[in-house]
Amino acid sequence: MTGVPAAWADVFDGRGLASKVGETVLLIAGAEPRVAALSAGEVLVLGERVGVLLYAGSRTTAAVRDTGRCLLLGVADGGLLRIRVSLAEATGVELPPGRAAFAGDIVEVELDRVGYAEVTSGIRFELDDPAGVAQRWEHQIEVLEEVLR
Repeated sequence: MTGVPAAWADVFDGRGLASKVGETVLLIAGAEPRVAALSAGEVLVLGERVGVLLYAGSRTTAAVRDTGRCLLLGVADGGLLRIRVSLAEATGVELPPGRAAFAGDIVEVELDRVGYAEVTSGIRFELDDPAGVAQRWEHQIEVLEEVLR
């Protein structure tokens, strides 16, 4: 498969974030896998480029720093979507406190589907203050847009 499915890419395009509350992609990194559940306000996909915003001191961030790569795991088109990404930590960009930003390129996209079952959703969440969080996400996406320039 080449390229990410359009419907999935639309979720992580940085636009209309208030309507994307609850959407999640898992980022997996490291030889001893570390996992981060990321929202539409922490991942930006622009074509074959990917930007992610992680907590600076997390073990997942350390694993991304160590390996320079990650696997994004999500749901798309009735199947399980796996996107391998090569990442480098962004420098020279003002980040939200306690955050680390990475930019990189999609290396491989796989979509697993079977004829007898459909994956209908992945991990989802609800927020206590959706408006406040959506506002923070808008700023985070601006940061990731700068990182991907």
